[in-house]
Amino acid sequence: MAGRAKKPFVSRKRRREIVEARERRETQVQAQHERTQSEGQQYIRTDKTSVHIPPVATVGEFAQLLKVPVVAVIKQLMKNGIMAAINHSIDFDTMS
Repeated sequence: MAGRAKKPFVSRKRRREIVEARERRETQVQAQHERTQSEGQQYIRTDKTSVHIPPVATVGEFAQLLKVPVVAVIKQLMKNGIMAAINHSIDFDTMS
């Protein structure tokens, strides 16, 4: 006969510590998310300038052409479903 497994005993003090730790983590994650959102917004360029795009370039070269951080280019590529590192080559269509 298979009986139900007993839950381990957890004191009220330990439960309170667990809940407080979880709340601290959630607060930290939320603060980090807000920082990332605000940091990501600083790379949006409002000026429209022409850039000559070569037929093939690496992600790092493309970021230098645009004068934006490589991380911002990689992040935008990921949003578009393309996994590329700094030294991967991307074609003209992807860059445009």
